[in-house]
Amino acid sequence: MIFPTNNQQVIRKLSKRSLKGNKLRNLFAVIAITLTTILFTSVFTIGLGMLNSFQESNFRMAGGYSHGGFKSLTKEQYEQLKAHPLIKESGLTVTVGLAENEGLMKSPTEIRYVDENVAKWRYIQIQEGHMPQGVDEVALDTVTLDLLGIPYQLGAQVPVMYLINEEIVTKTLTLAGIYEKEQGVDVSQILVSLAFIEENLKDVEDSIENYGVGDITLDVMLKPVANIESGIDQIARDYGYEADGKGENGINVGVNWGYSHARQVQIDPMMVIAGVGGCLLIIFTGYLIIYNIFQISVMADIRYYGLLKTIGTTPKQIKKMIRNQAMYLSVVGIPIGLLLGYIIGSGLLKIVMQSTNYPVAYGTLNPVIFIGSTAFALVTVWISCHKPGHMAAHISPIEAAKYSEVSGTGKKKVGRTKPTSLWAMAYRNINRNKKKTAIIVVSMSLSMVLLNSVYTYTQGFDMDKYLERFVVSDFIIGHANYFNVGKHFSFPEDQVDELFVEQLKEQEGFIEGGIMLYDVYGTRDQDKDLDIQLYGMEGTLMENLQVIEGTFELEKFLTGEYILEGVDTNDYGEVYEERVQYEIGEKVTLTPSGESSVPRTFEVMAKIQQNHNATVRYSIGNSASLYLPAEAFVEGVGEALKMAYYMDVEDAYEAQMNAYLEEKTSEHGNMMDFESKQRYIDDFKGTQNMFFIAGFVASFIIGMIGCFNLINAMITSILSRRGEFAILQSMGMTTKQLRKMLVIEGLYYSGMTVIFSFILGIVMSYGIVKPLGETLWYFSYTFKILPLMMVAPLIMLLGVAVPTIIHHLIGKESIVERLRKMD
Repeated sequence: MIFPTNNQQVIRKLSKRSLKGNKLRNLFAVIAITLTTILFTSVFTIGLGMLNSFQESNFRMAGGYSHGGFKSLTKEQYEQLKAHPLIKESGLTVTVGLAENEGLMKSPTEIRYVDENVAKWRYIQIQEGHMPQGVDEVALDTVTLDLLGIPYQLGAQVPVMYLINEEIVTKTLTLAGIYEKEQGVDVSQILVSLAFIEENLKDVEDSIENYGVGDITLDVMLKPVANIESGIDQIARDYGYEADGKGENGINVGVNWGYSHARQVQIDPMMVIAGVGGCLLIIFTGYLIIYNIFQISVMADIRYYGLLKTIGTTPKQIKKMIRNQAMYLSVVGIPIGLLLGYIIGSGLLKIVMQSTNYPVAYGTLNPVIFIGSTAFALVTVWISCHKPGHMAAHISPIEAAKYSEVSGTGKKKVGRTKPTSLWAMAYRNINRNKKKTAIIVVSMSLSMVLLNSVYTYTQGFDMDKYLERFVVSDFIIGHANYFNVGKHFSFPEDQVDELFVEQLKEQEGFIEGGIMLYDVYGTRDQDKDLDIQLYGMEGTLMENLQVIEGTFELEKFLTGEYILEGVDTNDYGEVYEERVQYEIGEKVTLTPSGESSVPRTFEVMAKIQQNHNATVRYSIGNSASLYLPAEAFVEGVGEALKMAYYMDVEDAYEAQMNAYLEEKTSEHGNMMDFESKQRYIDDFKGTQNMFFIAGFVASFIIGMIGCFNLINAMITSILSRRGEFAILQSMGMTTKQLRKMLVIEGLYYSGMTVIFSFILGIVMSYGIVKPLGETLWYFSYTFKILPLMMVAPLIMLLGVAVPTIIHHLIGKESIVERLRKMD
């Protein structure tokens, strides 16, 4: 009877001695653990880095990282609200308006006073000088200074122009502070002092013309709350205000959408499944190689474990020995993997972010990266060494002494011995341990299948669908105020320059164009009590309509008796029915606001998808968007403002036209600006490249693990069979024949990998890639197999090269020496 022992110190000593006796195994295991940890760490670094980059970029686009604020306050309301106990920190902002300097018309620039807290929250760090204090002092960023042509010199005179009572006011101020504009911040700031506000805005009356001038805003950072929006609403309610801004006690509140954006993202089940599947794939990949290393090690040392059992070592202690060895190796491999994984992940994060609409990468040293990666790596190692440990622990000493890697215990047929070819011998060799062979084949196949799946997924991104959603024409030309996010197209001086349009028509490659007209003065549907945003179309605009409902007949439409309703749709073309105002065939009577205009009645011919780029780019309250032919629009409205010009050119001349527009619109005094189709093409390709790069890197690392698995298996197989090879050579097998047999074994591994990859690749393509891709509205599935076909020859070459090199490196011992070692 064997009595169990519990000598922990002895177990640790045996574990360490076993490690010292398996230096090659240790090297492979450390490399495997390091690669697995690199994979986890790089994925965590990229994933959390992307989330952090998106949030930081959103903060910059939102104007800062304060939790939110209260707008258009009186001084009394400001003092009252900032004292609320939920507010941890507060800041003051007073708005002057938008800069009207000619050099800033194409770069939205706000003039305002901000205190130190708001400056910090808006990424404003004075690098030279100080924040404005005197009534005539100002601080600017270097971008604004460049646009105004002012040197980076404190004391320089800065002309500041803004609008009050529909008149432009010009003040010449002294440059007191200079700072760098944060990349990703859309709107520049011209900072003035509180003394400037008190001196120059004290007599400004609140009116439509002066909307926003002198507005006081309280920006806040809240104490810990469950929900920022509810916290800000509570502050308003506690003082008797309505947070919706309506009614006598209404107050305007704002929540930083940089925080709330995450709540607006719909969680797609397929994306969740893909994320979980990715983590499981990494664990499985790491498991395959670490398991294989320990399994081979246990098989090689099985007699040693059998001897330990004869002297009283319990199965539990043997399992612990193997786990201890794995943990000792993890202590070396995991830190190296964490360091290299973070460096690789940070580098890849920059590449990935450059492929998105958020080109700046804001990395993070979030402890979750290292804690999560370590935990996943340890779990993978623990799972991987569990089964080899179980095998070593439960084999009897007698079975251990007789153990052979050859599988199968069936009865052998006795009969005439047939000549054995090298191909048959190689096949029997790899069949000795079917489980090991399967692990090698699967681990090598994973990278090929993943690469093929990523390629299929990214090539399914349909650019035509994507462009159809956003692009109206090859180029859109308009006044700078039309494209300026801080301003609205609303004045006659904001119209597109007709002379500039005529010059464009003369350019080589021009095909067709059309002007969009807009009624800024307002049209009403009195019957439905609706404000109408009325547009007039001509030329190419009427040829590229996306009809949602009804039938569009151009000839009938041009008679001026019909009208189209623009409707909003989601990414999949589904109409937001609650925003639809009319039915097909319904009669609509419109009353323009012009003095000479009279009510006119039209029939709704069709509903078209409203493209943001073919609108005035802002909407009004209870309204509908309607479209008429340009001639009917002019007849009905009278005063028609030319909103923008839409132009198509030949494909071969797009780059040339783009360069021409860039040159002309950048000329001093030219207030025209433009957008091109190429911007959306670049965005599309960026998204496509982001997915491909991330997938390619994962495929590459997993491929390295698979190749390493093959190398490890071949080395251990050749080392463990050196005595067997010596016997074969002593019986007449030549070195050339031996090398050929090993090469054939490698070809078997490679060939099975290729076949399995094709089978699994087809299953993955139809079973996972297709349904996952169909969650994107611009995806069109097409079966792809090109990556598999391109990688297959490399896998076959690997199957030849690995055994050849290994045999060359270890085949220098003589037959006699190898036979002696068998004893």
